Amino acid sequence: VDHAHDIRNEYVLSVTGTIRARPAETINSELPTGSIEIGDASVEIISRAEPPPFQIDGRVEVDETIRIRHRYLDLRNSRMQRNLRSRSAINASIRRAMDAQEFVEVETPMLIASTPEGARDFVVPSRLSPGNFYALP
Repeated sequence: VDHAHDIRNEYVLSVTGTIRARPAETINSELPTGSIEIGDASVEIISRAEPPPFQIDGRVEVDETIRIRHRYLDLRNSRMQRNLRSRSAINASIRRAMDAQEFVEVETPMLIASTPEGARDFVVPSRLSPGNFYALP
């Protein structure tokens, strides 16, 4: 593997070789694949990629505005995944409890004051205040 120092985490690779058990002194129990290695490997870089704007592994604290701008990357962070799973479990628990008591969940749109940020709003004119509008979020 002559160009191993050129390979980055974001690259797509084709690796060909023989999978074998690592020698006992090189086993890394911190990694899921820490007990195996690929011998006689040949590596081909299929696709290069730009480095992400921040480390995804969560070891470095990143400004929230950068995380929000790159939300699709931030959601790969284990802390964010844990938070989403917790939120989902809490919501599911509440729904089960309410369902057991025969509550019915009804979703209705909310009318809010329109803001210039984000996607285009679905604008609704006010009947009581001509010339004023509300937006569906």
